[in-house]
Amino acid sequence: MNPEYPIYEWVNKDLCTKILNAYTKNSCKINNLDIQYATNKGDNFTSALFRIKVAYTKDSCSQEQQLQFILKTPIEADVIDTVSAEFNIFTRESTIYGSILEKCYELLKEKGDTTIFGPRALYVEEKLLAMEDLTIQNYCLLGRAKKLNHHQCHLVLNKVARWHATTAVLFQKSPELFEKHHVPNFSEDTQHLHLIYGNLLQAAMKRNRGAPELKNFSNKLAAFTSEFVPKLMKVFTRDDKSFTVLNHGDLWSNNMLFKRNEKENRTDDVLLVDFQEGFYGSPGIDLNFFLYTSVEIDLLLNNYDDLLAHYHDELLKTLKLLGYIGKLPTLSDIQNEVVSKGDH
Repeated sequence: MNPEYPIYEWVNKDLCTKILNAYTKNSCKINNLDIQYATNKGDNFTSALFRIKVAYTKDSCSQEQQLQFILKTPIEADVIDTVSAEFNIFTRESTIYGSILEKCYELLKEKGDTTIFGPRALYVEEKLLAMEDLTIQNYCLLGRAKKLNHHQCHLVLNKVARWHATTAVLFQKSPELFEKHHVPNFSEDTQHLHLIYGNLLQAAMKRNRGAPELKNFSNKLAAFTSEFVPKLMKVFTRDDKSFTVLNHGDLWSNNMLFKRNEKENRTDDVLLVDFQEGFYGSPGIDLNFFLYTSVEIDLLLNNYDDLLAHYHDELLKTLKLLGYIGKLPTLSDIQNEVVSKGDH
């Protein structure tokens, strides 16, 4: 099903020519243009995504070339404007694609590390992002209902640990790059989120009361519901004396693209998308959200400590590689961060 937003009139040949000119650093002429939806109904709440295919020629070369990319822009609705203004979600993401990612890659490449964290940006404005279409390289979403197996979890934790480590080092070198990522995702000011979360928790308690197999959770759920506002505010309270990183902020399987190797019947890589909720704070934020939303339940129950240890090993390896200054976080430190942010 198509999303509940139109293909906007301004998403047209003129805009695509502007993007091409900036990307190629040349004057381009579009010979053929195809614009389609890139997602299905219900996949996105704040952003409209379009898949665009262009055939074009450059003034400097008569040979026709092809380009396929994803265009991301806010859904045109008053509520989205309100959320955007309150959280700077599009500014956060444009800052990551416009500067932070490239600075991270520079740090890594200096040490011979070619890690890639997400799709390459072709064009960046505050509320307009053109990025490479990774489906061409055989990357795909697994689906929001899909839980990740052991191998997939290791791929994710490797990538997230490198992201956390690289941003921690970059923050030491250029803290000004992260100015847009200090605003808490939940605070006294986010009154509409208080209402939304409160209603969701009330619905969960109602569902719990009607399911005998869930009765053991009733008291805990009721206690959390009565205090969820201060608990979630604490999650987004940063302790500058502790190890801090740039969290992805919405780290679950539906914001990950996995590269499938059909010939070898395995998953080779994962890239992260949707950096709108990035927050500079405890790595426990990302780790809690990932573990409890995206991991196969048996794996979570039986290999929880091993998963955190795997993350910690990769984190330390990258911090040492990049010359992190200060006390390196121990496995116990990471475990404590996860516990301290357990209400996320």
